[in-house]
Amino acid sequence: MTMRAFKTQSTDIDRRFVWSHIWMLILGRITLRLEVATRAAVARDKELASWNALRAQAVAASDDHTVEWALEDLWAAGGTDWTARALLRRIIDGSFRPRW
Repeated sequence: MTMRAFKTQSTDIDRRFVWSHIWMLILGRITLRLEVATRAAVARDKELASWNALRAQAVAASDDHTVEWALEDLWAAGGTDWTARALLRRIIDGSFRPRW
């Protein structure tokens, strides 16, 4: 075995080592992205479920038209999700008086 053959073999092993680690990093990053996306989807589903439950309680406490019109007025005035939830809570506890 000459020195030249040894260097070539060593370089091939180094390349394989580097490429295997690159692939492991790529796969790890993909797995991490999928995990983060899955957690975000679960959080969105929980938030949507809580919104639907709160809206159903507001409809039960009042009527569907009052809830819908109040939310439409709120969104038109630039309301946010937090203010909409506060409005639904006011409808539920009876402190909301519609203007119409």
